[in-house]
This record gives sequence, C-alpha cells and structure tokens, in this order.
Amino acid sequence: MQHLGEEILEAYEKGQLGEPAAHAVEDHLLVCPDCQDLDESVRTFLAAIRALVQKSDRVVEVRGEVTTPRLRSSG
Repeated sequence: MQHLGEEILEAYEKGQLGEPAAHAVEDHLLVCPDCQDLDESVRTFLAAIRALVQKSDRVVEVRGEVTTPRLRSSG
C-alpha cells in the first residue's frame, strides 16, 4: 500500500483537492492507520499556524491603536 504524503494531506485539509482526489484520500484514510496519524499531525500543524496568524493579526491591530507616550520634560 502506498502511503499519502504530507503535501497531499495538507492540500486535502485545506480543501485544495478536486473531488476525485479528495475521495481517494478519504478512502485511503479509512484503511491506513499510518496515514491517519500523519493526517492528524498535519491538522494539528495547520491549526497551530492558523492560531499564530490570528494572534499576529490581533497584535498588529492593537499596535495600530496604541499611541506613543510623550516624554515628560524634567525641568
């Protein structure tokens, strides 16, 4: 049995595969524990990346709203 690669699983999880290819991946995942494990790792990785991007976007939004404090003159 030929296993699925990370690139195929990433494309599958991102919804980038056409219908026939997506069905082939799904059929393979039903019978291959090794690829099920790899797919879980790919999903976990993609979720972490999405979380970092969302966090980064929020930081940029907050930084855009923060004004630079003015220094008090010591005189």
